Amino acid sequence: MKRFMRRLAVRLYVVTRRWLYRCRQTIGQPVTFHVAESIRIKLFPEGQIAELLYTSRFERRDLELVSRFLRPGMRVIDVGANIGLYTILADRCVSPDGRVWAFEPSGESRARLHRNLGLNGVTTVHTIGAALSDKAGGELALARDAGRGDGERFLVDGRAGLHALGESDVELVPVTTLDDHFFAPDKDLERIDFMKIDIEGGELAVFRGARRLLTVNRDLVIMFESTPANSERYGYRQEELFEFLRGLGYRLFFWDREAADWAADEGRLKQAGNIWATREQVFLPRWEKAA
Repeated sequence: MKRFMRRLAVRLYVVTRRWLYRCRQTIGQPVTFHVAESIRIKLFPEGQIAELLYTSRFERRDLELVSRFLRPGMRVIDVGANIGLYTILADRCVSPDGRVWAFEPSGESRARLHRNLGLNGVTTVHTIGAALSDKAGGELALARDAGRGDGERFLVDGRAGLHALGESDVELVPVTTLDDHFFAPDKDLERIDFMKIDIEGGELAVFRGARRLLTVNRDLVIMFESTPANSERYGYRQEELFEFLRGLGYRLFFWDREAADWAADEGRLKQAGNIWATREQVFLPRWEKAA
């Protein structure tokens, strides 16, 4: 009975919050979110991420860990910036002398991203309207299945993908690689301290297109999403992604909530969702367990 009552209370909370969120959407009133211990940001009530933040504890532990890692002056890459949750958090942490590069290929999400950046008065962010993969040039189709949210878009092969997906929500987007972007002849690579990647399974291609960046930045820390299902969508095994990063000297960790510490158990790593990669565990943020 107690379990049933807890589930009912959670359900009522979510339903109530969804109703309140719909009211916010109707009038377009920005929402202030407490995303880390001392950091609040504002977002317009648009898109899947803002709704998840409003109706649940969406990635609260990861947001807190990122805020504990980032410091003023750091250089950050946000791959799959969506409406700007991690981008704005990074700006709060690394300004005034840091830099944030936000990659978001979706025209809809990028328009929302720009609105949210203006709402928060960011000073360090440069947005790039391109998808990232292992080859630069050309276009890929950015799609989402019917009924899915704007945070669940994925890439498929160009115009062939457009035909195969039929009535799905699809947009052709330009493609580049991290190495092409940061090692272009007219640019000097700036030190990169942190990278967040969340692109529904395309992570391995992004890493393959960033081999040089991953190699020269010896202290780089990465947080990336990885699930068996999303890896399968892109035609590779999750283990291939892990092996690629380990081949470049990275170690993989996830946050063990019960132990309030980092763990690296392979079986649980595959189901962790958000995974952290670093050459030395000492680089990872700390979270002291309350007494």
